Amino acid sequence: DRERALRESELRLQQVLDNTSAAVFAKDRAGRYLFVNREFERLTGCEADELIGRNDRDIFPPQMAAALRRNDMLVLLEARAMEFEESGVFAGEQRTFLSAKFPLLDIDQVPYAVCGIATDITRRKQVETALTSSALAVSGAYGRNLFVELSRYLAAILDVDIAFIAQIREEDPAMMRILAFVADDNPRENYDYALAGTACDTVVGHGFRMYPAGLGSLFPLDDDFVEMGAESYAGYPLIDAQGRALGIISIVSRRPLEQPEFIESVMKIFAVRAAAELERLRSDQALLASQASYRQIFEASEDAIFVHDHETGRIVDVNPKACSTYGYSYEEMLQVPVGRLG
Repeated sequence: DRERALRESELRLQQVLDNTSAAVFAKDRAGRYLFVNREFERLTGCEADELIGRNDRDIFPPQMAAALRRNDMLVLLEARAMEFEESGVFAGEQRTFLSAKFPLLDIDQVPYAVCGIATDITRRKQVETALTSSALAVSGAYGRNLFVELSRYLAAILDVDIAFIAQIREEDPAMMRILAFVADDNPRENYDYALAGTACDTVVGHGFRMYPAGLGSLFPLDDDFVEMGAESYAGYPLIDAQGRALGIISIVSRRPLEQPEFIESVMKIFAVRAAAELERLRSDQALLASQASYRQIFEASEDAIFVHDHETGRIVDVNPKACSTYGYSYEEMLQVPVGRLG
């Protein structure tokens, strides 16, 4: 009964390990595999029977095998749990894993093997790269240059052919104005387009959308997109601090798009920066408009108005009525002491 219970316990543990998304393995002091789970089999493309008794040099390229062995030896020598980022080609794709490795101890507390649990963090690393690239893109750039750089970096990170940023025309919300359009790493001229019936229409004021294939059959495409062979699309809305729609940041590819979660997370990073710049530009425009309005009122007033510095008493601005009332030119008024005008 005791042996049967032990076997059942081992079977349950095997089932747990085989159904986890992490790769789990154990190696002896010589680096020979003692155990691998199903995810490890999938990543290497080998069955457990082919892996048990072999070492990393038999399975992976020399440089990668040496790095894995070096990390294992650190765990064994220091006899403590450690974490490593380990990269390589697994299942035909370059991937990065966060490997938690710990020693297995014998009855004398001496390490006889190392066990590892490797979690795929490839997507997380890609997002980190996107953040770094985004920071590089926006450093020292403003206005149209910023939008062009954001579009160029976004296209490069997501490996797509086209990226663009557009804003809603305030005077005509049914129209969009392109602020930056980068195709094949080259900025194109900006233009306006009607929102209705486009893929962008499903994004603006709504949320992230991705059409992984068949873009032309889903939406009518203009001649430029047809000539480019546009196949797929993703868009993320630009929203201001009050939650109002400002515009959109979009990508277009000649190939089908994959990994929607990754694409959305990267586009969100870029959308936040693009929206912040749009808000800054609108704030600047509003300030200029306010200043222009003030100046018109100031200049047209039938009352004599002058502005002076409270600390020095120096006149810093006057309107035409003040000049005509006191008989001085504008330049002369700036030199007249305030007391003389009393």
